[in-house]
This record gives sequence, C-alpha cells and structure tokens, in this order.
Amino acid sequence: MSLPQYSARWVTDDQGDIGVRVVGSLYRLDVLRDLGGPPIGIAYEATCYANSSNTWSRLWVRPMLGVWLPARVPPNYTLIIPGRLPTDPIVARIVFNEQTMAEPPDSTLTMNAMHVHMFPDGPVANRGDFIAGSVTCSTKSK
Repeated sequence: MSLPQYSARWVTDDQGDIGVRVVGSLYRLDVLRDLGGPPIGIAYEATCYANSSNTWSRLWVRPMLGVWLPARVPPNYTLIIPGRLPTDPIVARIVFNEQTMAEPPDSTLTMNAMHVHMFPDGPVANRGDFIAGSVTCSTKSK
C-alpha cells in the first residue's frame, strides 16, 4: 500500500450550505495482489454537506488501476474480489460510495469513497478494513 496523497478542507455550496471535502490524488492498495486479487488505485473527491434539516454527499472517483467503475457510482456500489481458486474464500468486498447513517438515526451521514473489507466471510482474526476518503456531516451540533 502506498501512502495516500490527500487534502481536506471546508467548502460551501451555491446555497450557502457548509460541508467538508477530502481529495485524494492517489490511493493505491497492493495487498490484494499477494492474495490473488488486483492492485487497486483510485483518485477521489468526497464531499459531505449539511444544513439545518438535511445531509447529503457527493463523490467523484476515478479508477486508476485494477477496477472498473460506472461513470456515476451509486451508493454502496460493491465489488467482490474472489480467492485464487473457486473453493477459496472471498479475499475482499470493496464498497465504493459507502453511505451510512448514524444509529440511532440523528441525520449524521458518513460517506467513504472506498471501503475495503478484507476476508469478510473469514475468521474474525483474519478480517481487516481499509478506508479511503471518509467524510461525515450532521445537522446537529456536536
């Protein structure tokens, strides 16, 4: 895995709503290659906005290596990286534009540009996660 090159900043949209944006010019994950999967590289811009009554997010992501993505990545778009052999367990489940609301619901939205779940069906000791481009926003003051 190479170190990501990123920046984060506060932003305002055309209606004056405030948000946070994280921009990654390179996020490369090579660990899957050792397990029979492809190396993955993406560039992304993840933004989360909030006003007094609503939260929403926007994602721009460009695959640079190892994956194909639609031009508009829908929420929770998932790719499965199989093991080398048909009998091997799934190596990774990769979720792009992952969107989750707080539990219990309070209008807090978290959006991850890419969330890699390593060995999602394997023993707990083998599982792991990588997240690129995470932003959270809420209508509530914290």
